[in-house]
Amino acid sequence: GRIVLDEARSHSFVDYVNDRTRSLYAALDYDVSPDTTVGLGISHSDSQGRPMVRGLPRYPDGGDLGLPRATFVGAWWNRASIEQTTVFADLSHRFNADWTLAVSALHMAERNTSTHQRMHGNVAADGSGLTYANWITDFDSTKVGVDAYLNGRFKALGLHNDVTVGANYSKYTSDDMWVRTFTPGGNIFAIDHHRALPTVASLLAAGGMQNISAYDVQQKGVYASWRAQ
Repeated sequence: GRIVLDEARSHSFVDYVNDRTRSLYAALDYDVSPDTTVGLGISHSDSQGRPMVRGLPRYPDGGDLGLPRATFVGAWWNRASIEQTTVFADLSHRFNADWTLAVSALHMAERNTSTHQRMHGNVAADGSGLTYANWITDFDSTKVGVDAYLNGRFKALGLHNDVTVGANYSKYTSDDMWVRTFTPGGNIFAIDHHRALPTVASLLAAGGMQNISAYDVQQKGVYASWRAQ
């Protein structure tokens, strides 16, 4: 058995930008018999921070604005969160010295949310011409996977044969949403980091665009190989 706990904190050279990530990993392998081993495990990570989602703009001709490296184009309420939990299990059984069965399964759930300000557009000589973009995102997804295979060796017709036969299945589902608005009047030399904190309701009331989507993707497969020498 093994357990790993970790916490990482970072502050960027960019003003306001920071991140805190906590991680947990635990796993146990148990010998049910001399020929059968079962493994169980879980991992969880939680990342919270204030990101800068978009880089620095340039003049329309590609010229450098001469901004400090620490320039932050977001707002004080820029936030991003990613939570991911994975549970996995596997079983290995040795019938004899030549034949082995292996089965593994995995379930992963992830939620990715953010509220952030971006700036983009054609910068005029005095720094004007930019647009503030407010974004709120909420992405939820689940992944499930199972794989099983039988591997064996035998001699036939004067040849050493190695055979593998297996099958797998995976499923990915998601429930995603984002909403955004664009507000002109930004100046790269006078960035407003203290604009009002947006909500989904306030962005929609301001004429924002919303997108809601869902996915359900399933894959099934069988595979086999035969090597002889």
